[in-house]
This record gives sequence, structure tokens and C-alpha cells, in this order.
Amino acid sequence: MSLSYRMKTNRIGFIWFLLFCIEQWFRRVKCRLFRQNHFLSFIEEFVLNPAYDGYIGGRIEVYGNNPLGYADKEIRFFTMKADEFRAFRERWDFKDVTDKQLGDIEKKVAEEFSILSGSLPPA
Repeated sequence: MSLSYRMKTNRIGFIWFLLFCIEQWFRRVKCRLFRQNHFLSFIEEFVLNPAYDGYIGGRIEVYGNNPLGYADKEIRFFTMKADEFRAFRERWDFKDVTDKQLGDIEKKVAEEFSILSGSLPPA
């Protein structure tokens, strides 16, 4: 094989690979930029204070139109209603939701699963 043939083959392979990478990147960005939905991920965190035994706390990460893949916002929760919250989490964890559903979820968390919705024991 001549050197010029190998150089042509390498150039064609490199160009093909470069076009493939650009296409994959564009598909990911396009999906994130034009998606009207939000993806939810529930993260539970440790509650180490013994005064809050039985409480669960954490955040709901909301992924949307960020092209870098970071969460757009967090919804915090801290509640003693563990069974109710686990049923709520099972329904919505790793789901795509619309803007209206996200608003309803934020409202429900603020009303039922937030420290503002009930009294806390003294720390």
C-alpha cells in the first residue's frame, strides 16, 4: 500500500468520525433545548440529628433545558410523613413531567412535605 492511499483512508475515517461526533452532539443538544418536559430525580439525604428521628429529607432535582446536563432547580423536602412521601416518590421518580405537572408537584411538596407545613420538634 502506498503512503498516499493510507493518508486518504485515514482522512476519510477521521472526517467520518468527526461528522459522527457532531451529529451525536447535535442530537443531544436538540433534545435538551427543544424538550418541553422536565425530568425529576429524587435524592434522599441523611438526617443525623436524633431530635428528628423518623423524618426524611432531601431534594428533588429538576432537569430541563440546560445543555450542560445540570439540574435547573431543586425542590427541598423534609417531612415525617415517610409512607406518604415514599408513595409520592414512587409515582414521580425518574419521570418526565410537563410544566403544569411540575407546578402541581412543587405545590404539593410545599404544602405536605416541607418543614413549613408542620411544626418541628426543638433541635
